[in-house]
Parts: sequence; C-alpha cells; structure tokens
Amino acid sequence: RPGGYHHADVEWYVMDGSIKLGNRVLTKGCYWRAPAGLAVPALQVAAGTDILLFREYGDWGFTKSKKNRAKYISRGQNTASKAPGELSIVDSNRMEWMPNAYEGDTQRFLKLKPLFHDPASPKNNNSGFITMLAWAPPGWSDNRLVHHPVFEEAYSLEGTLDYNFGHLNEGTYFFRPALVKHGHFVAGQEKGWTGIFRLDGDLINWITVGAKVVIEGE
Repeated sequence: RPGGYHHADVEWYVMDGSIKLGNRVLTKGCYWRAPAGLAVPALQVAAGTDILLFREYGDWGFTKSKKNRAKYISRGQNTASKAPGELSIVDSNRMEWMPNAYEGDTQRFLKLKPLFHDPASPKNNNSGFITMLAWAPPGWSDNRLVHHPVFEEAYSLEGTLDYNFGHLNEGTYFFRPALVKHGHFVAGQEKGWTGIFRLDGDLINWITVGAKVVIEGE
C-alpha cells in the first residue's frame, strides 16, 4: 500500500510474520501506531503475516498522500492529549519486563512492557489511551476484587488465565467497561499468561474489601 494517512487512530501489533513500514522491518512482537491524519510511509506485508489491528475515532478510510491532514492530527486525536501527532514504532523484544507501575505492590509480580501512552492534557488533567503488554508468571494469582475508572480490553497472546468472568487462553479477547468489578486471577502453571492490553486512561485500582455475594430466592 502506498504512503498516506488513515481516517482513524490506528495500531498494529505483529503476532507472526513480518511487515515493512518505510525502511523499517517489523517482525513478531513489534508494534506501530499512527494518529488519524498523520501521513505514514508505504507498507508491505509478507504473505501469511498475522497482526492485531485496533482503530479508534474513525472508519476504515485511507487517503494516499505525502502530506498530513492537519484537520485530524493530534497525538491521540480525540483522546486527552492535543500534542502534535507522531508515528510510534516499538520492538517489544528489545524491552525488559518492568514491575507493574499501576499495582502499588511490586510483590505481586505482574510485569509490563509499555507500547504507547498518550500524555495527559494540561487542560483537564486526564490521560489518554495506553497500550501495553502484560505478563503473569506461571502460577501467579491475585485474589483482590478490583475495579477501575477506565475500560480494559485485552487479547491473549500466550498461556492461560482464569478469573471470575471465565477462562482466557491463546486467542481469547475481552472488553470490560469501566467500573465493572473483577478478580480473582490465576495464571497457568506451564507458561503463565501474556496478553496485550488497551486502556482509555491511567489504570487506577479501587479495591473492594469484605465483599459478600448473597443469592436469595425461592
């Protein structure tokens, strides 16, 4: 496909195979993102390549162009930031797993690799979209009942994870709206669990303690 701009914010994560974006060759574990209206280089995809593709705030439209569409462009378009748009390219294979910055308790051992973080808007002090990889080591568990002010969506890349809404294995996707309580989590004993996460703001953990589930009826 020739160079040009998308009509939506676009993210690609390569699960297998390879793509060439301009002069960059991206293989398994690589990620790129462009906000709507930002002109990106020509794209070539090897036969059989498997990708995850996410879109926000727009349709499938694509316009061949060497210039940006200034009308659309901001780093996160309709998310919190109004900073100038940028093309983000990340090779997660070159990153080290970092402690969970959102946990407040690094002893829980959930690890992250940040792929994209739309910075906070100085006007409303909110943050925009976040995309990251998460890894729960084999046997990891968390028995807390948690909810957040942001949505979470995830796609399982490897391993398994069980929690109150079901069993996640490779290829499982979920979308959970903000404020929905969830837990307890248990990762598989063989590989643990690895997935790609997307959020529409900073992840704040609100913990419910002393919870009771009561079912009554006739």
